[in-house]
This record gives sequence, C-alpha cells and structure tokens, in this order.
Amino acid sequence: MNDNLQTIATNLRRKLGTRELDGFESQVVVVEVPICLGWNKDTATGSITMPNKLFTSAEDAIEFLRASLEHHEGVPLEIVAVGTKGECSAEFDVTPIPDEPELVAVAKRFIVSMDSTSPMVTCGFTGASSITADGKTLLLSADPGAAGVVPTNFFYNVEDNCATIVQVNVQISSNEFDEKKSAFLAEVFSPQGYGQADLFVAAASCKSETRASDGSFCHAPSGVQERVYDIVVSATDSAGLVGSTSCHVVVAPDMPSGKSSVRGIGDNAAMKKLVAKAAAAKKYKVESLSMSVEIAQK
Repeated sequence: MNDNLQTIATNLRRKLGTRELDGFESQVVVVEVPICLGWNKDTATGSITMPNKLFTSAEDAIEFLRASLEHHEGVPLEIVAVGTKGECSAEFDVTPIPDEPELVAVAKRFIVSMDSTSPMVTCGFTGASSITADGKTLLLSADPGAAGVVPTNFFYNVEDNCATIVQVNVQISSNEFDEKKSAFLAEVFSPQGYGQADLFVAAASCKSETRASDGSFCHAPSGVQERVYDIVVSATDSAGLVGSTSCHVVVAPDMPSGKSSVRGIGDNAAMKKLVAKAAAAKKYKVESLSMSVEIAQK
C-alpha cells in the first residue's frame, strides 16, 4: 500500500474505528460506521439497536443518528430509511461517504424505536346509580350528617400503541376553597397490574346549611351553587407524547328548605352545563398524585 493510502487508512481507523478486511493486500480499505456507546449489536443479524429511547418521526431519528455517529472531524454519512419492524420501530442504513476512490464504504443497519401516537386515557366511576350517561361525572347529594370523606369508585385507564413506561398524573381541583381538606387520592394496585388512584371526597359544599353553621372557613367564588371536583388524568409516554382526559364529581348542597339542589341537574345536558360553568371559574388545587405505569406491547 502506498504511503498516501496508508495515511488515509490510519487516519480513518483513528477517527471512525475502521478496520481492514482480508483484501488489505489488494489495497482496498473498508470504512465502517462506528458503534456508539449505549447501542447493542445483534450478532445474528448484524443490526444495531438503541434501547430506552423513542422517536416521534423518521426525521427525528435521522437527525439523532447523524449527530451521534458523524465524527467531529466531519466525515459525512448517508442515512436511508429502509422500512419498519412493526408499528413501533424503524430501520435505517447508515453509510459513511469516503472522499477517496480507494476507500469502500460499508453500510450498517440501525433499528430505532418509534412512537408517534399519544397515550389514550379514559376515566370514570363504577358501582353508583348517579353517574351521567357518558360515565364521566358522578353526582353526590351533600349529607348533613356525614363526617370526613366518602369513596367515589373512580378509575382511570391508559393505553399506548407501543410498549413503554408512562408517567401518569392525577390532579384534583375544585371551584370551592375549603380549609378542611376536601379530597384525597390514594395509590392502589389494580388487577391489571399497575397503579390506580382511589379518590375520596367530602360530600359537602360551602353553600350547605350545615356547613354555614359549623364555623370553618369555606369560600365559593364561582357563582355555582354546587361544589364541583375536576379530576384531570394525564399520561406522558417515553417519547414525550401526552394524552389526557377529565372526569368530575358534583356535590349538590342541602338547601335551607330541606331539599337538595340535586333535583333538576341529574340529566346529562344539565350536568355538562353545570360542569362547564364551574370549569370556567377560578379553581383551587386540592390534591395530586403521580405514578409510573408500564404498558405492554399489544
């Protein structure tokens, strides 16, 4: 091999981790893409994967590959998308572009995880007759004799198109500020194997006759007669995509006449109007809970 070619080969080995094949004597030098730290090579197929990182598009994956693999001295790379492996991964062939005719480039196949779909989040209540037809709003009548909080049989569910770890946050707010803590979230484990959030609320309202006489501070600035608890469930997957939904608990106060304001708001349309009115007003954060949920591949 002449001195010039030997120098080129030596420099490329130093820069790219290159190697020479058996054809070295014929002065053919093969240039390969380096394998970066954190990537795994499948010895059976020769493909290279990167665990624990998801991309939302092929463009994002190509940009990451180029930034990770191109040497700081500027050896250019050709990156070509060659297909997908199911819904949640894609394959790219990466080839260095040598600037000398004596050099032969060899492509390597990289497989990256892809996820362009946000988690799907649902919530609702079970085991109660006073739930709206869409299952998202629970209606409670204030109990003058009740102390503490009552269970709501709240549940949520998260689905994702790819196997991932989802960060779930459940946040409770109310249109009324109560110096007595009015809602509690407790993490429990569901039969499906991931954390659920049990919700307990005070079946009370600032405007109830009983509450007005007990001497504690309770502020209801929204102009809505009922207390409305807003429950927002959001889920963020490993690709940073977010899905969310909301449910509600409406507590109708006991009125001075002895009749509950629950009358006349039990139908879906009236309930949605009431919830929308409360949501448009000032809200006070009451409680929040964060959990990690592992989603298996469908």
